[in-house]
Amino acid sequence: MSIKYEWTGFVAAILGAISFYTLVYHNYVIQDTTSLSFIWLFTTTGLQFLWLIFGLANNIRPTILVAPLVAIGTMYLIYLKIKLETDIL
Repeated sequence: MSIKYEWTGFVAAILGAISFYTLVYHNYVIQDTTSLSFIWLFTTTGLQFLWLIFGLANNIRPTILVAPLVAIGTMYLIYLKIKLETDIL
């Protein structure tokens, strides 16, 4: 079954991923994650996994595309925050 205006979803997903990865790249370059809270990072990661489940259950391909990309980016930001703000890593 074809979803009406699915191309709009793909354009939004790609632009959203590009927009989000500018944040990831910025934090990577400046090596400063003090403006990112752990609550936001973990909530966003969990949210992306929920979007992925929803997308898979309803076969919404733009959601299936972008949710894992954003989840990977937020997990990297969590790693970077732990690395920069603690002595664990």
